[in-house]
Amino acid sequence: MKEHAHGIRLAAMVLCVAIACAGGIYCGSKVEVLEYAECIGPANAAKIPSAANTQWTAFERGTESRLAILLTEPDSAWLALAHGLRSMGIPFTVTRDWQRALRHRCVLVYPMITGRLLDAEALKELAVFAREKGTLIGVGVLGGGLNELFGFKEAIESNKRFMVKFNTFDAPEEESVPVGSKANSVGTYGYSEPSAERLADFPDGTAALLSRKFPGGRAYAVGVDLGGLMGVGFNSRAEDFPGKLRNKYQPVIDVWLKWLKSVYRSSEPGRVLVGTVPDGRAVPIMITHDVDYEKSIPNSIEYAKAEAEAGIKATYFVQPKYIRDHNDVAYFGKEAVEAVKKLNEMGMEIASHSISHSKQFAQFPLGSGSENYPDYRPFVRNQYETDGGTLFGELRVSKFLLECLCTSPPVISFRPGELRKPDALAQALVASGYRYCSVSTANHSLTHLPFRINRDRASLIETDMYEFPVTIEDEELPEMDKRFDEANDVTGKIARNGGICVVLIHPNVLDHKLRFMKRFIDAWKGKAWFGTMKDYGSWWAARDRVEIDTKRTGGALSVELDVPVAMTDLTIIVPPGSRFAAAQPAAITVKQEGEKLVLRGQIEGRISLSLAGVAE
Repeated sequence: MKEHAHGIRLAAMVLCVAIACAGGIYCGSKVEVLEYAECIGPANAAKIPSAANTQWTAFERGTESRLAILLTEPDSAWLALAHGLRSMGIPFTVTRDWQRALRHRCVLVYPMITGRLLDAEALKELAVFAREKGTLIGVGVLGGGLNELFGFKEAIESNKRFMVKFNTFDAPEEESVPVGSKANSVGTYGYSEPSAERLADFPDGTAALLSRKFPGGRAYAVGVDLGGLMGVGFNSRAEDFPGKLRNKYQPVIDVWLKWLKSVYRSSEPGRVLVGTVPDGRAVPIMITHDVDYEKSIPNSIEYAKAEAEAGIKATYFVQPKYIRDHNDVAYFGKEAVEAVKKLNEMGMEIASHSISHSKQFAQFPLGSGSENYPDYRPFVRNQYETDGGTLFGELRVSKFLLECLCTSPPVISFRPGELRKPDALAQALVASGYRYCSVSTANHSLTHLPFRINRDRASLIETDMYEFPVTIEDEELPEMDKRFDEANDVTGKIARNGGICVVLIHPNVLDHKLRFMKRFIDAWKGKAWFGTMKDYGSWWAARDRVEIDTKRTGGALSVELDVPVAMTDLTIIVPPGSRFAAAQPAAITVKQEGEKLVLRGQIEGRISLSLAGVAE
């Protein structure tokens, strides 16, 4: 056995598994395992607490300046819809009281309008509202005698409509978007023989989105279960949706949110949104690296040097591999530990990339929550079999070893090997002390926005975990530097719709990947916000809790912000032509750039802004 400094040594230990030669690195019952003498733990066990369904009443807040969601059926995907609106920055409230909803200028009825869910008086007043007072968005208009109001003959239900073609957007990526698949069907209602304006159509010739204007208001009929579609994306259930998983701009959920944002902004005079980018920049860019190969360890220093020279910080998802198996040698010895320490000293974020990097990670059992080093020893036999792996083991032990050996700041970001997604991942991450994850691609999530994820990849219980999906990655051909123009174009499209751009680069080689990264940073430096997942994640988690309400008096607008978690450089989007006039507390520094107001420095608590020149 070879001794190393820092109490690290390579030992040959017996694992209680029968190790086969086929597909493996070696044969025999003795497996090489690195020992870290000073690291035994973690000591405290992790436990997932019981949790009740998230209640719609948690979102029943705010003034009449918000979009009102009239929830006609709580047993629906309303929570995913709420998360989508939050991600886009649209202020909203949820209510089951139709009279309260109709005090707002813009009302979205979800998940459906029928005489079974709304009484005759409510249906009558909805019609009056759309004709005389405001904007009514009906999702799933199935009955109640409102067909004529919305402008169609019949709503035809189907779970076999998988695409929608928009007639309102110019970008090719936004014209035809999927809304379902054979494996993950989202309920649709095709509106037949429409007399209203057709904004989107299904392939069978029925209308997917209708608009009808009245002297005092407007009515929209939506034929797609928006919450159901968002739930498929946010829960990473879109495996068989058409399109590429990465390196392409495919804004499925984002197109619908973009449309809802435009409807809200056109219907509400005091329309103020919460921005998605710190400091009013064009787009947040997070350069991330998956360090999961022996040669990636020294190469990481070269990438970090280039990033430091450019004045940016990146996130390094490190696999602290201490067992030699089918995947690789046990490379996390003295030199690797010192290299990761160096990354930390250079200001890079050290994050977890699991222990085993197993292709079977999604099938791992949850585990006991008491898994620790040195007892946790998952063994990858081959690409089809892994022995002894648990979800808690991968999360707890990787975090513990990185913190024990390499970094004083806590490890709070996670990305699994192979981007595998166990159903219990969200709650296990929270129980293990993580706050942010990047476990999916943007196109698999059907969105280029960050979002809050739910327990069990389902629709009922939200967690405090946030997902930042990958858009650009390095393993597709041609080599990465030959795809620069494509990546640059994708990033520009993301910026136009307020999304984020997460770049994944394995530092297993230098040449073409390092050339791409340097050129990409140069192209966006000064325009984009660059930072780690931890930095953007903390900003986003605080931003996700910001509440915003407005009150209009003539051409003036009062904006009331509630910022419960301290944050910096909050961006809000104000009405076109409006001008910033004053802020309370007066010490807050506000910078205006067109429709963007940036509140600089650290802000927290109640903040009042005054705007002038707000048009009717």
